[in-house]
Amino acid sequence: MGMVAGTSDIESVERAVGLFCTEASDVSAADLGRPTPCAGWDVRALVGHVAGFYDAVASALHGERVDLVSASVDVGDDPRRAIDTAATEMLHAWREPGALDRTLATTIRDMPAALATRIVTGDSLLHAWDLARALDRPVPMPEDLAAPQLAMMQQYYDPATRGPGRGFDVAVEWPEDAPVQERLVALSGRDPGWSPAGEH
Repeated sequence: MGMVAGTSDIESVERAVGLFCTEASDVSAADLGRPTPCAGWDVRALVGHVAGFYDAVASALHGERVDLVSASVDVGDDPRRAIDTAATEMLHAWREPGALDRTLATTIRDMPAALATRIVTGDSLLHAWDLARALDRPVPMPEDLAAPQLAMMQQYYDPATRGPGRGFDVAVEWPEDAPVQERLVALSGRDPGWSPAGEH
């Protein structure tokens, strides 16, 4: 069944990006070396990926072919500025007339705007969780955003496409009656119980 993009899709992107930007708003240079739930990524790498991902989406909306998986920028010692700039430019691109009618060209596949909005929303939600956990604080995902992401990820989940160097790791087993946010985090290959105290 095809997806039809609309105003609600852009609103979801804006809310999810806003959640990530809120989590990144007080990240300092001293936080950049903290470990995150993403294996091999510290806060610097995480924020650099998200900023690069937002840059890549904006470029794709303007007709370029991009690599969303390996996208990254150097955030220097000012991660907040890097995220704010990238987020602002991407959201501006989504608001351009005709943006929702475009097809985004990526190194994995060409995707309609409707699918791209879901990917941006999901990426922002999950990385907001990653960043919050790295800073040892909770972050509640809005359930009306998390639930559709969980449903989509369940529909397309294939262990053969997961693993190191890919978009997601293999899903972590988690109770089926757990809250939506925990199930989404687990299905994305993260441990919902992760904490920086467990890292060495």
